[in-house]
Amino acid sequence: MEEDDEAEEINLEVFEQKLEEIFNTSNLKVNQSNLKNILNISSKILNFLV
Repeated sequence: MEEDDEAEEINLEVFEQKLEEIFNTSNLKVNQSNLKNILNISSKILNFLV
């Protein structure tokens, strides 16, 4: 059971890092293509967590 908790904690750290990578782009011009990429990456992250 402890191993599962550890794995979940690591996954959450990866999730947080990915979110920072997505949103830490202050000079990003928000256009349709970028929004699609963000949605695609977010979808992949959610699938990874499930």
